[in-house]
Amino acid sequence: MLLDGVQPVRDTFHNLIVGTMKGSRLQDAFYFRDQMREMGLQPDVNLYNFLISTCGKCKNSDAAILLLEEMKAHGVKLKGETYICLLNALAATGRTDQVYAIVRDMTAAGLGLNKFCYAGLITAFKNKTPASEDTPAKILEFVQQSKGWQYVERVANDSAENIMMNVSEEELYNLPTAEFAHRRGFIFKQLTIYHVAIHACADLGSKETLEALLDMFTKENFNYDAFIVMQA
Repeated sequence: MLLDGVQPVRDTFHNLIVGTMKGSRLQDAFYFRDQMREMGLQPDVNLYNFLISTCGKCKNSDAAILLLEEMKAHGVKLKGETYICLLNALAATGRTDQVYAIVRDMTAAGLGLNKFCYAGLITAFKNKTPASEDTPAKILEFVQQSKGWQYVERVANDSAENIMMNVSEEELYNLPTAEFAHRRGFIFKQLTIYHVAIHACADLGSKETLEALLDMFTKENFNYDAFIVMQA
C-alpha cells in the first residue's frame, strides 16, 4: 500500500491488528500500533481491546498492564469490554492478584461481573503457579456465583465492532472454545462458564471436581454440546 502511495486509514489498521490477534503475533500488533501513531492516528478503545487480547493469547500479562497505563496516559476511556479483556489477559498467566484488582476496578466503575469475568477468574486459578490447593473449590464457587448471569444472552453495544470484524467474544476473551465459536451448533453459548470450568478440570486432571461440575450441569437440565462431550 505504502509503496503504491496509498495511505492506510483507521479501519485498515484495525483489520491488520485483528489479523495479528487471531495469529497471536504480539510484536506485529505493536508494530502496526506504532505505524498508526506515526501517521497521526491515535488508537481508540476498540483497538486497545484487540491489543490486550493479543497479549492474553501470547501469555504476556506485563504488556497488557503497560497498555492499560498507556490508555490512561492518553485519556482513552475504558469500557466494560476492556476490563474483561484485561481480566482474561492477566488470567492467562495465573496472576490472580491482578485479576482481583481488575474486578475491584470494575466494581468501582459500577460494572457487574458477567459470565466472561467468572470464566477469567476460573482460568486465573487454573494457571496459577505454584498450583493452589483451593483451585478445585474455587472453580465450583465461581460456577455457582455466575448463575445469575449465564442465562442472559445479549449483543451489547461494546461488541458491535467485533461483529463487524468477525471477532467472537470467545476469541476476544481467549476462551478455550474460541476456535469453535464460528462453527454452527458446536457450542451452546449459554454454557460458557461450564465450558471453561470443565476445560480447567481436564487440564488439572481433577476428576472429582469434574464429576461435581457434571452433577451441577445435570441438575440444571442442560444438554451437552459437542465441546463438553470432547472434554468430559
